[in-house]
Amino acid sequence: MLARNPDVAGQGVSLLRERIHREAQLQADRREQRAKDAEEMRLLVGDTLAKLQALATQTVLPDYRAQAEALLAALANALATAEDDLERVRGMADEAAQLYDNCRRALEEQAVSAYISEQVREVLLSLGYQVSMVPGQGESDSPALVAAADGRVGVSFHTDGAGHLKTEVVAFSEQHAVADAETKEKVCTLVERVLVSLRDREWYVREKYRITVKEGERLQVVTLPGREEPATAAAAQQYMKVDDV
Repeated sequence: MLARNPDVAGQGVSLLRERIHREAQLQADRREQRAKDAEEMRLLVGDTLAKLQALATQTVLPDYRAQAEALLAALANALATAEDDLERVRGMADEAAQLYDNCRRALEEQAVSAYISEQVREVLLSLGYQVSMVPGQGESDSPALVAAADGRVGVSFHTDGAGHLKTEVVAFSEQHAVADAETKEKVCTLVERVLVSLRDREWYVREKYRITVKEGERLQVVTLPGREEPATAAAAQQYMKVDDV
């Protein structure tokens, strides 16, 4: 048949060659893609491991450390059970990169806040005010500096990572938790003295907001370290007397 119809035979051979060529090219493309995927996997795993290990060894932000440790375990499991699951590793790499960026930003903001707080503390001490550190009111709030205007009231100073300053009038006991004209004058003078001193040091701290106080308004009550509320102290004293009888 081939001898009788050489044209048909030639076409068949040509088609076979084209098919072989396409198959060979397809195999080559697959090998090239596998090589690219393997290189991407290698780079992704290396970069992701470096970021997660850095997060897992820092001790300043425990929440980020816990998340990094969980991702490290998940990545190890993915590599052990499905080494060619590139999409899964890509997702973990994106998650690790976001976690790393968020942690770095949080650390930077914490450093800025701590530095400005130290400047405020130095100013308050130089002005002769007694300064204490009290815990933040919420889970995300950092500790605040409290300067005593007198034995009854004071001002809390809280700084954020953007360099903003928040001030609030506070009372040291329920007995003095109602603001009066004298309180307003004292705390306003205190805040202005601090801001002027910061500007003199060429620290132009921006007030995020100042919580104003009106006469008759109730103030937030804070307990300074080492200082009990009068009512609590009285109750403890009464308990001791009863117990001693």
